[in-house]
Amino acid sequence: MRKSLTVLVVFLVALALVGCRNKPPRTPIQPLGLDEVGTGETASYKTVTTDPNRDDIQYIYDWDNADFDTSGWFPSGDSVTMPYVWWDTGWYGVAVRAKDEKGNQSAAWSDTHLVHVVIGENRKPVVETPTGPDSGPVGQYHVFKTRALDLNNDSVTVKFFWDDNLQSVPHGPVPSGTEVTDSVRYSQRGVKRIRALAWDEAGLYSDTSTAKLFTALQTNTRPNRPAMAGPRKGVANGPNYRFYASASDPDPGDKLQYKFFCGTEEHGWTPLQVQNARATDSFRFTSLGTYQVRAIARDSMGLVSDTSLAWTFEVVDEGVILWAIEGEDYVASPALADIQKSGELRPGVIIGNLSGVLEMFDAWQGEELHSYGVGLQEPLTSSPTIGGDNTIYIGSDDGRYFAFDNTGASLRKWAYGDSVASDEMTATAALDGSMLYMGGEDQKIHKLRDDGASVTHVWEMALGEDLLSSPVILPDGNIAFFSDPDQPSDTGFVVWLNSDGAVQWRYAAFAGSMSTPAVGNDGTIYVGTDQGELLALKDGNRLWSYPVPAPSNSVNSSPVIDDQGNVYFGADNGMLYKLDASGNLQWERLVVNAAIACSPLLCQDGILYVATDNDWLYAINPDGGERWKVYLNTSGSGSGRMSTLSVNPSPVVDRYGIVYIASSYGVYAVSGRVGSGVLMRSAWPMFHRDIRHTGKYGTW
Repeated sequence: MRKSLTVLVVFLVALALVGCRNKPPRTPIQPLGLDEVGTGETASYKTVTTDPNRDDIQYIYDWDNADFDTSGWFPSGDSVTMPYVWWDTGWYGVAVRAKDEKGNQSAAWSDTHLVHVVIGENRKPVVETPTGPDSGPVGQYHVFKTRALDLNNDSVTVKFFWDDNLQSVPHGPVPSGTEVTDSVRYSQRGVKRIRALAWDEAGLYSDTSTAKLFTALQTNTRPNRPAMAGPRKGVANGPNYRFYASASDPDPGDKLQYKFFCGTEEHGWTPLQVQNARATDSFRFTSLGTYQVRAIARDSMGLVSDTSLAWTFEVVDEGVILWAIEGEDYVASPALADIQKSGELRPGVIIGNLSGVLEMFDAWQGEELHSYGVGLQEPLTSSPTIGGDNTIYIGSDDGRYFAFDNTGASLRKWAYGDSVASDEMTATAALDGSMLYMGGEDQKIHKLRDDGASVTHVWEMALGEDLLSSPVILPDGNIAFFSDPDQPSDTGFVVWLNSDGAVQWRYAAFAGSMSTPAVGNDGTIYVGTDQGELLALKDGNRLWSYPVPAPSNSVNSSPVIDDQGNVYFGADNGMLYKLDASGNLQWERLVVNAAIACSPLLCQDGILYVATDNDWLYAINPDGGERWKVYLNTSGSGSGRMSTLSVNPSPVVDRYGIVYIASSYGVYAVSGRVGSGVLMRSAWPMFHRDIRHTGKYGTW
């Protein structure tokens, strides 16, 4: 019994081994596809088979012209399609054989699919990129080659195009694929682009080949030494200061690029550009000291100039004039905004002058970016107000108010008012979105809506007095301003309006004022008078007043408020005052023996800047002591024309602590304190609230 069982097991194992033996794929089916195709046309043929062992299958195609193609591997039972192109006419039998992954082939080739190849549709030749040397001298011949392939196996004609308006004679007709050779001799050096074109017997043209680049060489002369330009002074850890280089080259066709150096710092090459065009690069400085900025030029052939003469740049401490643009009289306070110049935004200082010209300067470079005359050469005594889209609003002594864009292309957007009446528009406009509140000697306050290319007059209110003080916008959206009496015996009023022009209340000040109100966090209004008082008003009532001792006690200075609610202002007696929110004197300091009519500027570290009517800018410590002062006239001498012109421009500060101020001599940038010397984040830290002079509480 045991012996019989053993025999049975051996028999079954043998039977299993025989059954698992690898078997070849079955013969594929006859390929399926077109029976007739044209020469040069792609035809595809499909077949399929299976493998008894479920092995992956590879297919071998025989195209009956000594060409064979082998497919990739496919699962058993998956069909496969193979493309092919015949170039010669005739009859061809397409057959397929299968092979499994163990190397076993099907027992036979498939049945043959008979294909008739006829003359196909004419197709354009394909021409190859010419080949040859990469460079060589002018005046010598240089040989280049190419060939053209015709998809219909037609003969082709080939032509070279050499650049410099040079081209070869036609070569051909020659058989498809024949190498064609020609040569060229250049008379001008430079990079040449060599291309080829072909056409067949029927006149069907190829696409132009891609270009072979060839550099024609001759004796090259290096560029001349670059000339340098740029700012002369700056602050540490401040902006990137840009410097310029330009050079010429004895070879007229050469383009130039530049590399800038400052100490051990070296920058990469600028892009190639035409000769004498200014290239620019920038450096940022972290330490006080004197630096030498240099540049070299390199031509398009690779020769380098001598190094430029050094451009000296000084990184200075606070209290130094960085740049000055002198020669015009200014009575208004500058504003800061971005200015478009040559496709880029640059930090701008915007101000109008007494010649009736709106000017825009690069804040860090001191370069003039744009200037625009209003047309009648009447003074621009209003400070500019800047909108969120960098639109510039400014009033003119010719009785009109203007809107300008910041591009320099088509600056003036619209004008409002009557230039015949010539009622001076001296007030700086308050801005709330697209709504403007403005006025002047026409004894009205106007509300305008900026519609972009035009303006809509929304309403106006007759005052009976001039509007020499600038309107402001309170936390609740109401408007406040001081209307100045015509005669000293008349009563000036501090007026509250809602945004529709309705009077909320009027406070009789029994005085006049050029002081622009400052607004506290609780809506309290602080404003000075020409009778020597600082008033604190709320809801139509006087909370308190602080009298400035006579003589010369007018308070035309617009007050400012710090982050503790303290109020600062100047007076015509040359004193600077600090009061707490209840009107108690904290300190008083004699700054100068001249009037202080401008608004002080408060910085985050408690330092104040104040300009005086004899052309000095003072930095005042938090305790009222003098920190430094600088005379706003680079010649160092003068009569102090601010006092004779009733000038009261106030300073403005940027994010690097650089202070900008106008005087009767020009516009100045003065170094401050980087980091801590930025504008204080308080209720009302400067004239008309912010660096854009919006006059709106809560904006920055």
